[in-house]
Amino acid sequence: MNREEQFKKEYQLALNQMVFSVDAKQRFIKAMLDMPEVTRSRRLTPISVLIAAAVFATLTLTAAAAAVWRNQVRIVNSPEEAVQLEQSSQNAIILGTYDGDWEYHPPTELVALWWDELQAQGAEEIQGTAQDGWNVKQTLQKSGETKTRYLGDSLSDFDGIWQDMSLNTGWLEKQYVPVEGTQTCYTNRQGRELQEFELIGAYKSKDGGTAFTLEYHRHSATLGNQYILSESYENAETYVTADGAETVISTGLSKSGEPLVWVNLVIGRDSFNLVGTQMKLEDVYALLDSLGLAAIGTVK
Repeated sequence: MNREEQFKKEYQLALNQMVFSVDAKQRFIKAMLDMPEVTRSRRLTPISVLIAAAVFATLTLTAAAAAVWRNQVRIVNSPEEAVQLEQSSQNAIILGTYDGDWEYHPPTELVALWWDELQAQGAEEIQGTAQDGWNVKQTLQKSGETKTRYLGDSLSDFDGIWQDMSLNTGWLEKQYVPVEGTQTCYTNRQGRELQEFELIGAYKSKDGGTAFTLEYHRHSATLGNQYILSESYENAETYVTADGAETVISTGLSKSGEPLVWVNLVIGRDSFNLVGTQMKLEDVYALLDSLGLAAIGTVK
């Protein structure tokens, strides 16, 4: 198997898993960076919003003269339009597309894999208390770096871990049921300084039809601009939430014909992503309105 074939295999695996661990991200990005440069654009097919932010964070280095919007995810009608919008920057052009060859699955197996990875490295495991909120955590300390992963029953179990800001999950957890084994929080600290914070959870409707996974991620570095190619989706639109956060919503069909929806929001070091199935747009709007997304990007 040559290097390009190995890259494609790793990339497809990442897409199938939807999200991946920090170490897996590093291996994947290294393989991506070692490939020959694409002169105009690097096409990602299909796009998975829960991995896109990690790829974009590594490949796009925001130059001082780069165009930056309130939401750094923008809809374009052609690759040439993305190139034109980035012409004053030195960024790699990242174009998100979807080719229909994908199915939604909650990240149950991947969360278990993350847990096993830290355990294999000798992380200390501690059971949570009622006061803590979360169920259990693993902590790994090495060379001044502290990695901690928490597991809980719902995203609100991690309310006490947020720093400087938080999302409002009250309405979410009244309307939807958390999927067991998918509620996790990850922090990475250098000394006392928080370098990275990530929150992931999957939910479903009480009748089991609607299902989705959402992720908030405060990255260790500022993210660059990102582009969604409108023609590769059934619909792509900008939606401004009740509290003023600008999001990009894309829709399409899975390989088996199930309706899919993606939501992207990126500001500075912060990203919010959602991917789901069997969700009506009005339900997506209501969910986004409830979360308090305008707080994203307000912390420097």
